[in-house]
Amino acid sequence: MSTSNLIVITGQIPAVQSQIQAMLSDQFACCSVPLTDTDTISKISKLSQTLILVVDEDSMTYLAQTPVTGKIPTLAVLNQPSSALLQQAYQSGANKVLIWPKSKEELQSAIRQCIPKKNLLESLKNRFNTLFYPPLQVQKGGFLGQPPKKDLTTYQITLLGELSIRQDQFQLCPHTQRERELLGYLLFNYPKPIKREKLCAALWPGIDAESARNRLNVLIHRLRRANSKEQSIADWLVYDSRVNAYFLSVPDSIQIDVHEYHNLLAELKTQQDQPEISIQICKKIVELHQGLLLEGIEHSEWIDRQRLDIQEKLQGIILHLADYYLQRNGYSQAIYYCRRGVDLDPCLEAIQQRLILALALNGDREAAIRAYRRFEQTRIQEFVLAPSASSKTLRTLIEEGTFENLCAWYNHLISKN
Repeated sequence: MSTSNLIVITGQIPAVQSQIQAMLSDQFACCSVPLTDTDTISKISKLSQTLILVVDEDSMTYLAQTPVTGKIPTLAVLNQPSSALLQQAYQSGANKVLIWPKSKEELQSAIRQCIPKKNLLESLKNRFNTLFYPPLQVQKGGFLGQPPKKDLTTYQITLLGELSIRQDQFQLCPHTQRERELLGYLLFNYPKPIKREKLCAALWPGIDAESARNRLNVLIHRLRRANSKEQSIADWLVYDSRVNAYFLSVPDSIQIDVHEYHNLLAELKTQQDQPEISIQICKKIVELHQGLLLEGIEHSEWIDRQRLDIQEKLQGIILHLADYYLQRNGYSQAIYYCRRGVDLDPCLEAIQQRLILALALNGDREAAIRAYRRFEQTRIQEFVLAPSASSKTLRTLIEEGTFENLCAWYNHLISKN
Protein backbone atom coordinates (compact mmCIF):
# COMPACT_ATOMS: atom_id res chain seq x y z
CA MET A 1 0.00 0.00 0.00
CA SER A 2 1.21 3.50 -0.74
CA THR A 3 1.42 5.48 2.47
CA SER A 4 0.67 8.82 0.81
CA ASN A 5 -2.95 8.63 2.00
CA LEU A 6 -2.14 7.05 5.36
CA ILE A 7 -3.16 8.91 8.49
CA VAL A 8 -1.33 7.86 11.64
CA ILE A 9 -3.48 8.58 14.67
CA THR A 10 -1.56 8.88 17.88
CA GLY A 11 -1.92 10.43 21.31
CA GLN A 12 -2.56 9.64 24.94
CA ILE A 13 -6.37 9.28 24.92
CA PRO A 14 -7.56 6.05 23.21
CA ALA A 15 -11.19 7.21 23.05
CA VAL A 16 -10.18 10.29 21.08
CA GLN A 17 -8.06 8.19 18.72
CA SER A 18 -10.98 5.84 18.04
CA GLN A 19 -13.40 8.67 17.42
CA ILE A 20 -11.02 10.44 15.01
CA GLN A 21 -10.36 7.19 13.14
CA ALA A 22 -14.11 6.64 12.70
CA MET A 23 -14.51 10.15 11.27
CA LEU A 24 -11.69 9.65 8.75
CA SER A 25 -12.14 6.02 7.70
CA ASP A 26 -14.36 6.75 4.68
CA GLN A 27 -11.75 9.01 3.06
CA PHE A 28 -8.36 7.87 4.38
CA ALA A 29 -6.50 4.76 5.36
CA CYS A 30 -5.85 4.98 9.10
CA CYS A 31 -3.70 3.20 11.64
CA SER A 32 -2.82 3.84 15.27
CA VAL A 33 0.76 4.03 16.50
CA PRO A 34 1.75 5.07 20.04
CA LEU A 35 3.55 8.39 19.96
CA THR A 36 6.21 6.90 22.19
CA ASP A 37 7.00 4.30 19.49
CA THR A 38 9.43 6.61 17.72
CA ASP A 39 11.09 3.80 15.75
CA THR A 40 7.84 2.94 13.95
CA ILE A 41 6.98 6.60 13.37
CA SER A 42 10.46 7.19 11.97
CA LYS A 43 10.12 4.26 9.56
CA ILE A 44 6.70 5.37 8.38
CA SER A 45 7.83 8.97 7.87
CA LYS A 46 10.51 7.81 5.43
CA LEU A 47 7.91 6.18 3.20
CA SER A 48 5.80 9.24 2.54
CA GLN A 49 5.89 13.01 2.34
CA THR A 50 2.17 13.12 3.23
CA LEU A 51 2.07 11.35 6.57
CA ILE A 52 -0.09 13.06 9.21
CA LEU A 53 0.17 12.83 12.98
CA VAL A 54 -3.03 13.61 14.83
CA VAL A 55 -2.19 14.44 18.42
CA ASP A 56 -3.95 15.73 21.53
CA GLU A 57 -2.80 18.12 24.24
CA ASP A 58 -1.20 15.34 26.28
CA SER A 59 1.11 14.65 23.34
CA MET A 60 2.61 18.15 23.18
CA THR A 61 5.55 17.19 25.38
CA TYR A 62 6.42 14.31 23.06
CA LEU A 63 6.15 16.57 20.02
CA ALA A 64 8.75 18.89 21.46
CA GLN A 65 11.06 16.05 22.52
CA THR A 66 10.78 13.80 19.44
CA PRO A 67 12.84 15.13 16.48
CA VAL A 68 11.11 12.91 13.90
CA THR A 69 7.75 14.65 14.34
CA GLY A 70 9.23 17.85 12.98
CA LYS A 71 9.55 16.12 9.59
CA ILE A 72 5.90 15.09 9.44
CA PRO A 73 2.94 17.34 8.57
CA THR A 74 1.06 17.53 11.87
CA LEU A 75 -2.51 18.28 12.85
CA ALA A 76 -2.87 18.95 16.59
CA VAL A 77 -6.29 18.18 18.09
CA LEU A 78 -6.82 19.76 21.51
CA ASN A 79 -9.58 18.71 23.92
CA GLN A 80 -10.09 22.24 25.22
CA PRO A 81 -9.16 25.82 24.21
CA SER A 82 -6.01 26.91 26.03
CA SER A 83 -3.68 29.75 25.06
CA ALA A 84 -0.66 27.94 26.45
CA LEU A 85 -1.47 24.72 24.59
CA LEU A 86 -2.20 26.55 21.33
CA GLN A 87 1.15 28.29 21.48
CA GLN A 88 2.92 25.07 22.46
CA ALA A 89 1.30 23.21 19.56
CA TYR A 90 2.55 25.66 16.97
CA GLN A 91 5.98 25.94 18.59
CA SER A 92 6.22 22.13 18.51
CA GLY A 93 5.78 22.16 14.73
CA ALA A 94 2.04 21.65 14.22
CA ASN A 95 0.87 22.82 10.79
CA LYS A 96 -2.71 23.30 11.96
CA VAL A 97 -4.62 23.16 15.25
CA LEU A 98 -8.25 22.20 15.90
CA ILE A 99 -10.23 22.45 19.12
CA TRP A 100 -12.17 19.22 19.79
CA PRO A 101 -14.93 18.34 19.13
CA LYS A 102 -15.13 19.14 15.41
CA SER A 103 -17.42 17.95 12.65
CA LYS A 104 -16.37 15.13 10.38
CA GLU A 105 -16.18 17.48 7.39
CA GLU A 106 -14.01 20.04 9.20
CA LEU A 107 -11.64 17.37 10.47
CA GLN A 108 -11.22 15.90 6.97
CA SER A 109 -10.71 19.37 5.51
CA ALA A 110 -8.00 20.11 8.08
CA ILE A 111 -6.23 16.87 7.20
CA ARG A 112 -6.26 17.77 3.50
CA GLN A 113 -4.82 21.21 4.23
CA CYS A 114 -1.86 19.56 5.96
CA ILE A 115 -1.16 17.21 3.04
CA PRO A 116 1.23 18.70 0.44
CA LYS A 117 -0.33 19.08 -2.98
CA LYS A 118 0.31 16.34 -5.54
CA ASN A 119 -0.29 16.14 -9.23
CA LEU A 120 -3.33 14.29 -10.59
CA LEU A 121 -1.40 11.29 -11.88
CA GLU A 122 0.25 10.65 -8.52
CA SER A 123 -3.07 11.07 -6.71
CA LEU A 124 -4.71 8.47 -8.98
CA LYS A 125 -1.79 6.13 -8.46
CA ASN A 126 -2.06 6.49 -4.68
CA ARG A 127 -5.81 5.83 -4.82
CA PHE A 128 -5.19 2.68 -6.90
CA ASN A 129 -2.65 1.43 -4.37
CA THR A 130 -5.03 2.16 -1.50
CA LEU A 131 -7.65 -0.04 -3.11
CA PHE A 132 -5.48 -3.00 -4.09
CA TYR A 133 -2.72 -3.23 -1.44
CA PRO A 134 -3.35 -4.55 2.08
CA PRO A 135 -3.07 -2.13 5.02
CA LEU A 136 0.45 -1.29 6.16
CA GLN A 137 1.75 -3.70 8.78
CA VAL A 138 4.87 -3.45 10.87
CA GLN A 139 6.96 -6.52 11.64
CA LYS A 140 10.41 -7.06 12.97
CA GLY A 141 11.73 -7.79 9.49
CA GLY A 142 10.41 -4.56 8.01
CA PHE A 143 7.23 -3.53 6.18
CA LEU A 144 4.72 -5.71 4.38
CA GLY A 145 3.13 -4.22 1.26
CA GLN A 146 5.18 -1.81 -0.85
CA PRO A 147 8.95 -1.98 -0.34
CA PRO A 148 10.49 1.04 1.35
CA LYS A 149 11.31 3.92 -0.97
CA LYS A 150 14.45 5.98 -0.91
CA ASP A 151 14.26 9.32 0.82
CA LEU A 152 12.97 11.96 -1.57
CA THR A 153 14.88 15.14 -2.25
CA THR A 154 13.12 18.20 -0.91
CA TYR A 155 13.48 21.49 -2.77
CA GLN A 156 13.15 24.55 -0.55
CA ILE A 157 12.10 27.43 -2.79
CA THR A 158 12.12 31.06 -1.68
CA LEU A 159 10.19 33.66 -3.66
CA LEU A 160 9.66 36.14 -0.81
CA GLY A 161 13.12 37.61 -1.20
CA GLU A 162 15.65 36.75 -3.89
CA LEU A 163 14.73 33.63 -5.86
CA SER A 164 16.44 30.74 -4.11
CA ILE A 165 16.07 27.05 -4.90
CA ARG A 166 17.86 24.82 -2.43
CA GLN A 167 18.39 21.11 -2.94
CA ASP A 168 19.96 19.63 0.17
CA GLN A 169 23.24 21.54 0.52
CA PHE A 170 23.22 22.94 -3.03
CA GLN A 171 21.64 26.16 -4.18
CA LEU A 172 20.26 26.21 -7.70
CA CYS A 173 19.75 29.57 -9.34
CA PRO A 174 19.23 30.87 -12.90
CA HIS A 175 21.65 33.63 -13.85
CA THR A 176 19.78 36.34 -15.75
CA GLN A 177 16.91 38.47 -14.52
CA ARG A 178 14.60 37.23 -17.27
CA GLU A 179 15.35 33.59 -16.42
CA ARG A 180 14.55 34.29 -12.77
CA GLU A 181 11.32 36.00 -13.76
CA LEU A 182 10.27 33.08 -15.98
CA LEU A 183 10.86 30.48 -13.29
CA GLY A 184 9.44 32.80 -10.63
CA TYR A 185 6.18 33.14 -12.56
CA LEU A 186 5.83 29.37 -13.03
CA LEU A 187 6.72 28.67 -9.39
CA PHE A 188 4.32 31.35 -8.17
CA ASN A 189 1.50 29.65 -10.10
CA TYR A 190 2.69 26.04 -9.51
CA PRO A 191 1.29 23.45 -10.15
CA LYS A 192 -1.09 25.18 -12.59
CA PRO A 193 -0.04 25.03 -16.28
CA ILE A 194 0.34 28.45 -17.90
CA LYS A 195 -0.79 29.14 -21.45
CA ARG A 196 2.07 30.28 -23.66
CA GLU A 197 0.25 33.49 -24.56
CA LYS A 198 -0.31 34.33 -20.89
CA LEU A 199 3.34 33.64 -20.09
CA CYS A 200 4.47 35.89 -22.94
CA ALA A 201 2.11 38.67 -21.85
CA ALA A 202 3.42 38.50 -18.28
CA LEU A 203 7.10 38.65 -19.26
CA TRP A 204 6.82 41.05 -22.21
CA PRO A 205 3.70 43.20 -21.80
CA GLY A 206 3.02 45.56 -24.68
CA ILE A 207 5.04 43.58 -27.22
CA ASP A 208 3.30 41.97 -30.19
CA ALA A 209 2.49 38.28 -29.78
CA GLU A 210 4.92 36.93 -32.39
CA SER A 211 7.91 38.86 -31.02
CA ALA A 212 7.06 37.76 -27.47
CA ARG A 213 6.85 34.09 -28.55
CA ASN A 214 10.26 34.37 -30.23
CA ARG A 215 11.78 35.88 -27.10
CA LEU A 216 10.27 33.12 -24.96
CA ASN A 217 11.66 30.42 -27.26
CA VAL A 218 15.14 31.98 -27.14
CA LEU A 219 14.98 32.32 -23.35
CA ILE A 220 13.95 28.69 -22.82
CA HIS A 221 16.52 27.45 -25.35
CA ARG A 222 19.29 29.36 -23.55
CA LEU A 223 18.12 28.06 -20.19
CA ARG A 224 18.15 24.43 -21.38
CA ARG A 225 21.54 24.67 -23.04
CA ALA A 226 23.28 25.54 -19.79
CA ASN A 227 25.52 22.69 -18.66
CA SER A 228 26.30 23.72 -15.10
CA LYS A 229 24.60 22.15 -12.08
CA GLU A 230 23.17 25.56 -11.23
CA GLN A 231 21.04 25.41 -14.36
CA SER A 232 19.71 21.85 -13.96
CA ILE A 233 16.39 23.28 -12.81
CA ALA A 234 15.62 23.85 -16.50
CA ASP A 235 14.82 20.14 -16.68
CA TRP A 236 11.64 20.93 -14.73
CA LEU A 237 10.25 23.03 -17.58
CA VAL A 238 7.74 21.09 -19.71
CA TYR A 239 5.69 22.23 -22.71
CA ASP A 240 2.35 20.51 -23.34
CA SER A 241 1.48 20.99 -27.01
CA ARG A 242 -2.06 19.66 -26.50
CA VAL A 243 -3.03 22.70 -24.43
CA ASN A 244 -0.26 25.05 -25.61
CA ALA A 245 0.93 25.56 -22.04
CA TYR A 246 4.08 25.36 -19.92
CA PHE A 247 4.27 23.81 -16.48
CA LEU A 248 6.89 22.62 -14.01
CA SER A 249 7.35 18.89 -13.54
CA VAL A 250 9.11 18.72 -10.19
CA PRO A 251 10.87 15.36 -9.66
CA ASP A 252 10.56 15.10 -5.89
CA SER A 253 8.92 17.17 -3.15
CA ILE A 254 8.78 20.94 -3.28
CA GLN A 255 8.13 23.60 -0.65
CA ILE A 256 7.42 27.13 -1.90
CA ASP A 257 7.26 29.91 0.68
CA VAL A 258 4.71 32.02 -1.20
CA HIS A 259 2.33 29.03 -1.31
CA GLU A 260 2.72 28.62 2.45
CA TYR A 261 1.98 32.35 2.75
CA HIS A 262 -1.31 31.99 0.86
CA ASN A 263 -2.25 28.89 2.88
CA LEU A 264 -1.62 30.78 6.13
CA LEU A 265 -3.74 33.71 4.91
CA ALA A 266 -6.60 31.32 4.17
CA GLU A 267 -6.24 29.70 7.58
CA LEU A 268 -6.16 33.12 9.24
CA LYS A 269 -9.62 33.86 7.86
CA THR A 270 -11.02 30.68 9.39
CA GLN A 271 -9.48 31.38 12.82
CA GLN A 272 -10.70 34.94 13.41
CA ASP A 273 -12.69 33.79 16.44
CA GLN A 274 -9.56 32.24 17.98
CA PRO A 275 -7.29 35.22 18.81
CA GLU A 276 -4.38 33.17 20.17
CA ILE A 277 -4.30 30.96 17.07
CA SER A 278 -4.62 34.02 14.83
CA ILE A 279 -1.59 35.63 16.48
CA GLN A 280 0.54 32.52 15.94
CA ILE A 281 -0.49 32.43 12.28
CA CYS A 282 0.31 36.14 11.91
CA LYS A 283 3.77 35.57 13.37
CA LYS A 284 4.41 32.74 10.92
CA ILE A 285 3.39 34.98 8.02
CA VAL A 286 5.77 37.75 9.09
CA GLU A 287 8.70 35.34 9.51
CA LEU A 288 8.12 33.95 6.01
CA HIS A 289 8.93 37.31 4.43
CA GLN A 290 12.65 37.68 3.87
CA GLY A 291 12.28 40.53 1.36
CA LEU A 292 10.26 41.69 -1.61
CA LEU A 293 8.70 39.10 -3.88
CA LEU A 294 11.46 38.02 -6.31
CA GLU A 295 13.74 40.75 -5.03
CA GLY A 296 16.21 42.02 -7.61
CA ILE A 297 13.79 41.76 -10.54
CA GLU A 298 12.71 45.22 -11.64
CA HIS A 299 10.27 46.64 -14.20
CA SER A 300 7.90 43.67 -14.11
CA GLU A 301 4.21 44.56 -14.03
CA TRP A 302 2.95 41.24 -12.65
CA ILE A 303 5.59 41.21 -9.90
CA ASP A 304 4.82 44.82 -8.95
CA ARG A 305 1.11 44.00 -8.63
CA GLN A 306 1.79 40.99 -6.43
CA ARG A 307 4.32 42.92 -4.34
CA LEU A 308 1.77 45.65 -3.64
CA ASP A 309 -0.88 43.12 -2.64
CA ILE A 310 1.53 41.23 -0.36
CA GLN A 311 2.83 44.45 1.19
CA GLU A 312 -0.66 45.76 2.00
CA LYS A 313 -1.67 42.48 3.65
CA LEU A 314 1.62 42.25 5.55
CA GLN A 315 1.29 45.81 6.86
CA GLY A 316 -2.16 44.99 8.22
CA ILE A 317 -0.82 41.86 9.91
CA ILE A 318 2.10 43.77 11.46
CA LEU A 319 -0.27 46.44 12.79
CA HIS A 320 -2.40 43.68 14.31
CA LEU A 321 0.63 42.13 16.01
CA ALA A 322 1.86 45.52 17.27
CA ASP A 323 -1.53 46.35 18.80
CA TYR A 324 -1.83 42.86 20.29
CA TYR A 325 1.46 43.22 22.18
CA LEU A 326 0.99 46.90 23.07
CA GLN A 327 -2.33 46.08 24.73
CA ARG A 328 -0.63 43.31 26.75
CA ASN A 329 2.45 45.33 27.79
CA GLY A 330 4.63 43.24 25.48
CA TYR A 331 6.65 46.26 24.40
CA SER A 332 9.77 44.47 23.19
CA GLN A 333 7.65 42.22 20.93
CA ALA A 334 5.77 45.25 19.64
CA ILE A 335 9.09 46.97 18.86
CA TYR A 336 10.31 43.93 16.93
CA TYR A 337 7.25 43.75 14.68
CA CYS A 338 7.10 47.52 14.21
CA ARG A 339 10.72 47.51 13.04
CA ARG A 340 9.78 44.81 10.53
CA GLY A 341 7.01 47.13 9.35
CA VAL A 342 9.34 50.13 9.10
CA ASP A 343 11.76 48.08 7.00
CA LEU A 344 8.84 47.29 4.72
CA ASP A 345 7.68 50.92 4.38
CA PRO A 346 9.34 53.66 6.48
CA CYS A 347 6.65 56.15 5.46
CA LEU A 348 3.67 54.30 6.93
CA GLU A 349 2.70 56.54 9.83
CA ALA A 350 0.52 54.01 11.68
CA ILE A 351 3.45 51.62 12.18
CA GLN A 352 5.89 54.44 12.94
CA GLN A 353 3.58 55.78 15.66
CA ARG A 354 3.39 52.37 17.33
CA LEU A 355 7.17 51.94 17.14
CA ILE A 356 7.78 55.34 18.74
CA LEU A 357 5.16 54.65 21.42
CA ALA A 358 6.48 51.15 22.19
CA LEU A 359 10.04 52.48 22.63
CA ALA A 360 8.78 55.14 25.05
CA LEU A 361 6.58 52.75 27.04
CA ASN A 362 9.53 50.34 27.20
CA GLY A 363 11.49 53.01 29.09
CA ASP A 364 13.72 54.32 26.28
CA ARG A 365 12.39 57.77 25.52
CA GLU A 366 15.63 58.87 23.86
CA ALA A 367 15.31 56.04 21.33
CA ALA A 368 11.67 57.04 20.81
CA ILE A 369 12.69 60.63 20.00
CA ARG A 370 15.38 59.40 17.57
CA ALA A 371 12.80 57.18 15.86
CA TYR A 372 10.45 60.17 15.56
CA ARG A 373 13.17 62.32 13.98
CA ARG A 374 14.03 59.62 11.44
CA PHE A 375 10.35 59.29 10.55
CA GLU A 376 9.94 63.05 10.25
CA GLN A 377 12.98 63.33 7.96
CA THR A 378 11.82 60.44 5.76
CA ARG A 379 8.30 61.81 5.47
CA ILE A 380 9.52 65.26 4.45
CA GLN A 381 11.95 63.77 1.90
CA GLU A 382 9.39 61.43 0.36
CA PHE A 383 6.20 63.50 0.52
CA VAL A 384 7.35 67.03 1.42
CA LEU A 385 4.92 66.66 4.28
CA ALA A 386 5.40 66.92 8.05
CA PRO A 387 4.07 64.25 10.42
CA SER A 388 0.41 64.51 11.41
CA ALA A 389 -0.86 66.43 14.43
CA SER A 390 -1.36 63.10 16.20
CA SER A 391 2.33 62.21 15.77
CA LYS A 392 3.41 65.66 16.96
CA THR A 393 1.27 65.21 20.06
CA LEU A 394 2.93 61.85 20.67
CA ARG A 395 6.38 63.47 20.54
CA THR A 396 5.31 66.14 23.04
CA LEU A 397 4.01 63.48 25.41
CA ILE A 398 7.28 61.54 25.13
CA GLU A 399 9.23 64.66 26.11
CA GLU A 400 6.87 66.02 28.77
CA GLY A 401 4.12 63.52 29.57
CA THR A 402 3.76 60.57 31.91
CA PHE A 403 3.39 56.88 31.24
CA GLU A 404 -0.35 57.27 31.81
CA ASN A 405 -0.50 60.11 29.26
CA LEU A 406 1.10 57.87 26.63
CA CYS A 407 -1.35 55.07 27.37
CA ALA A 408 -4.27 57.49 27.09
CA TRP A 409 -2.94 58.74 23.72
CA TYR A 410 -2.77 55.16 22.44
CA ASN A 411 -6.26 54.30 23.67
CA HIS A 412 -7.59 57.36 21.84
CA LEU A 413 -5.72 56.30 18.68
CA ILE A 414 -7.16 52.77 18.52
CA SER A 415 -10.65 53.95 19.50
CA LYS A 416 -10.82 55.87 16.22
CA ASN A 417 -10.00 52.75 14.14
